[in-house]
This record gives sequence, structure tokens and C-alpha cells, in this order.
Amino acid sequence: MTVDFVVRQEPAHRVATKTLKGKWPGDRAVGREYDVLHRWVRARGLRIGKWFFRSLSETETAGKWEVGIEVRGGKNPRGGEGVSIREFPATTVVAVKFNPSLVSPMVAYSSLEGWMKWAGRPKKYKWNGPWREVYSANPWKSKSAWANTEIQAPLKK
Repeated sequence: MTVDFVVRQEPAHRVATKTLKGKWPGDRAVGREYDVLHRWVRARGLRIGKWFFRSLSETETAGKWEVGIEVRGGKNPRGGEGVSIREFPATTVVAVKFNPSLVSPMVAYSSLEGWMKWAGRPKKYKWNGPWREVYSANPWKSKSAWANTEIQAPLKK
């Protein structure tokens, strides 16, 4: 099994998000938040794109996590009921795609961090925001979405 890194331009995404705060709530709680968010997006008649998960803090004891679903088409939706609409701007990312059932996410994250140290020596790239996991569908319900997990780290030169 190999882990390949790709540096590419990622387009902007309009994303409906929900934030979880406090101690790590566990996978079931995150899955429930995706379900709530999915119902909210569908109730407004919006088309669904990519699914996102971001860690907005450094620790699991006092953490802040964000689940998101890209919304497409329709009018510019407004947030409500605990849902916010955010714009993830177009940016350069380093991405790695892997199957978490075969490769530990810890290995993928550590590999990306090692790649950044290697690439950062000549001061070519710097971090530009929180890492995000990207899925093609709900990773808690779709085996193929889970098997094609992508981690993206926004970069700046």
C-alpha cells in the first residue's frame, strides 16, 4: 500500500456546517450530526456535493470539530437551527487519498506532516488553515466514500 501526495488547486466550496465543542464526542455523535445536517440541506431543496470534517483545535479534551456538506444550486441559503453557511475559499492543497480500513488515519496524517517538513525546508509551502477530511458521500453510511477518504491541508507559498 502506498500513500501518494498531490499538490493541486482546490476550488471554492459553499458549505453548510455544524460545530461540535468540548471533549471528543465519538464517532456515533459525529454520524448523528451528519444526519441532522443532511436533513437540513434536503429540507431546503439544495443539491449535495462533497462532505467535510475539520478539526478546529489542537486537543481532544477541549476540542472544536466541524462537519459540513457542500451545497450547490438554489438560492444563497441562510443558516439556522444550529447550521451555518461558510465559504471555503479556493486554495492550493496537498492531498492524500487512502482507505482507513487498510491504512490508519494516524499514518496518513503523520505522513502529511512529514511531507510538510520535507517541503518546508526550502520554504516552499506553509500551512494555511485547518486540515480537512473530504468524502464523496456520508462516510458513516457509504462504504465507498469511507474507502476513498481524502485528507487535504491548505497551503500557501
